[in-house]
Order: sequence, then C-alpha cells, then structure tokens
Amino acid sequence: MEEEREEGGISIGEIFRVIFSQKWLVLIITAVIAVAGTLGIYFGMNNSKREYVASFVLNLPGDDKTQIVYTYPDGTQFYYSDLVSAEILKEVKASDSAFDDIQVEAMANEGNISIVRTENQQKTEVVYTINVKANYFKNKEVARRFITKLANVPGSHLAEMNISYDLYIDRAKSAIDYETEINNLLNQVNYIVKQYNTLISGVGDVAVENGKTLSYYKQGLTAYLDEQKVLSNLLTEVQDKNYLKSEELIEKYKRDLTQLRKDLTKAEATLKNLLTLPDASGSNATVVKQQSDLVEDLKQKIKQLEIYTGTYKFEEGDEQGVEIREPVIGEAVPQEFTAALDQAYSTVEAFTAEYKDISSKVYGTSSMASFATSNVITTKGETGLIISFAISLVAGLIIAMIVGYIVGRVKLNKKAAKAAPATANVSEPAEAEVLAQAAATDAEEDKKNKK
Repeated sequence: MEEEREEGGISIGEIFRVIFSQKWLVLIITAVIAVAGTLGIYFGMNNSKREYVASFVLNLPGDDKTQIVYTYPDGTQFYYSDLVSAEILKEVKASDSAFDDIQVEAMANEGNISIVRTENQQKTEVVYTINVKANYFKNKEVARRFITKLANVPGSHLAEMNISYDLYIDRAKSAIDYETEINNLLNQVNYIVKQYNTLISGVGDVAVENGKTLSYYKQGLTAYLDEQKVLSNLLTEVQDKNYLKSEELIEKYKRDLTQLRKDLTKAEATLKNLLTLPDASGSNATVVKQQSDLVEDLKQKIKQLEIYTGTYKFEEGDEQGVEIREPVIGEAVPQEFTAALDQAYSTVEAFTAEYKDISSKVYGTSSMASFATSNVITTKGETGLIISFAISLVAGLIIAMIVGYIVGRVKLNKKAAKAAPATANVSEPAEAEVLAQAAATDAEEDKKNKK
C-alpha cells in the first residue's frame, strides 16, 4: 500500500475518508445548492426560455379550409397572421383589465409571439398553433385567458358584425308605385330565405334556442310567401284594382309604354329570325325559348301599363269577366289596402331583424375556437421541477465534496503541523546517543589500527 501511495499519490480511499470527515458540511452545502439551484433553474432560467403553446381549430362559416384568407359575411377579410399583429393584440388587451400588465407591443415587435397554420393531408381541417413567451404573463391562468380570447377574435367579429340586411326594404320605401314596392318586399323575403340557406350550408342546421333550428325559422318565411301569400295577394289587388300612388304615374306609364312597345317590336323581330334558322329546334332551342319568354314578358308589362293608364283594349283570348277599372289614385286608395301594406312592412322587417339576431348568435357560438387540450395551453422550453432538482442535487454534491475535501485536508495539515515539534524534541536524546556510540566505535578502531 505504501508503494502504491508513493507511485500514485493519494489513494481514493483516503480522499473519501477526508470527505467523510466533513460529512455534515458536505450535506449542508449539498442541500443549500440543491434548493437554490432548483429555484434558480425552474423559476429563473426557465422564465426566459418558457413558452406557452396553444393549438386550436376555427370553424368559420363558408371556409373551404384551402385558403389563407377568409372573407367575413360583412365583406372584411381575415388573414390568420393578423391574430398576432400589434393591432389585434392591443384589442384583446383592452378587453380585460387582467391583461393591463401585458406588454403586447413589445411582444409583437420583438417577435415573441407567432402563429402557424397547418392543413391535414385531406385539407379537411386546419390547425392554428400560437407560441408566445411566458415571461409576458403574471401566471399561467392569465396566459390561458389571453390566448383564449386571442383565438376567438374571428368568432367575436362574426358575432358583432353590424350587417344591414334591409336592402330591398329600403328600395320598397323609395318606390314610386305600389307594384314596385310590393315586389321589393317579396324580394326581401326571398333574400332572407337565401341568407338562411347560406347559413345552414356553412354551420349546419343548428338549434338556436329552445330547440328551434335554423330551418324552423326559415320555414316561417316560406309559409308567409307560399301559404299565406300576403304579398302576392296585395300585388294582385294592386294590378286588378288599378291602385296608383299619384297622378304623375299615369304620365310616366305612358312614356314607359312607348319604350316597351319599341322593345317588343325588336324582340318579336329577333324571335322571328331565330325561328327561321334550320336548327331552331336543336342547338338554338334554348336561345329561342329565352327570346320567346322575353316577348311574353314585354307583352304582360305593356298590358299592365295600358290598364293603369286606361288605354287597354280587350283582345281575343282575354279572360271573360275581367273588369278594367279606372285608376284609383292617392288618397282614394282604400285604407284597408294601405293598412295591410303597412302590416306587410312590419312583418318583413321583423323577419329581417330576427335573422340578423339569429345569425349573430349562430356565428358567435359555432365559430368559437376548439382547442387541442382541455387546459388550452401547454408549456415547452423549460426544465421540469424534478429534473431541475436532480441537476441541482448532482451539482451541489460535487461542489460539496470538493469543498469538504479541501476543508478536511486543511484541518489534517494543521493537526500534523502541531504534532511536528513534539516529535522533534523526543528524538533529540536518541540522536545524541547514536552519535556518541558512533564516536566511541571510531575511537576503538583507531587504537586497533595503531597497534
């Protein structure tokens, strides 16, 4: 062992004996470094590297999942990258006082928030993933609420859209004659029916409230048109009884008659030429049919204007018993008719307002973001608590052993230094005795040599 120690220096066993002699110091240093290191890694270093991640799906009505641009029903466009723009981030921050401390401008300008759009191979689903540095938030709960609101910005816009669906109602109110007025009310109801069809195709026949689906509400409009026929009956009454809003309309209708007769002459000539073509019943049959319909439509318009102006003459083929009355103008129009027309306005406006309210509700609920996890966000880029403790424990143990060895050696050296003088004093008499014996031996040898 002595030879091994001389050739290899201090043995491993001696090193560990020295460290073990300072076991309490080693344990204390290890514990302090382990705790401090764990806290430093998990709450300090992690804070600058930690990121919150949220993946979600947006089910926007009419979105075909293939375009990066989505057009809202109000005509504005949505780019998925807009979600991480400074403007949108400011809007989300302003929506909740809990977000007052979030530095959204720095977040956007320094590129510490990003969004990625991913399509599956079938292009049937699009997943959006937001990554944002965690150190912008006081805690995970605030981050969860902020990212949830951010992801639902498109749905919120859909719910808050202020779209005017009164296009044909406005035209009806500005109409100068009853026929145009009622036809625009008819167009308005048909327009709202189409809006329901578009909404159903985009989000499905969802229930709005109390189990009533979109089809239920649409059925109310179709019944008003096809079963009750309120507007159709009013239009028929106007045409049969020759109601006019004002005297000026008679002169206008006379001018319109002149133009319509010219149009009819041209349309009949065109139809005649088409009928002389060899394939009039073949490839051109559709064109012939369209031209024939135009001719009949012009004839009906001319007839109605002639009735309004009192210039219509019965011809062969007119229905028996048809009575052509003198125009009923302005205040002479029966109050029952005007009251029924006012009620029709109220009904059509109610249908329109109902659709606007229903569409807002449906867009707001069906377009909410669906998150990939129930916790909304996950965390990445950080060292876990257990791993942080393990790293700190190992580092603390190594440092503690080094310190323990150094302290142990220092103490052993001091102890050896104190013991050295006493050893020297004890050895001096023995050393003198050895020297005296050596001198006596030398003297005897000299005597023998002289003899």
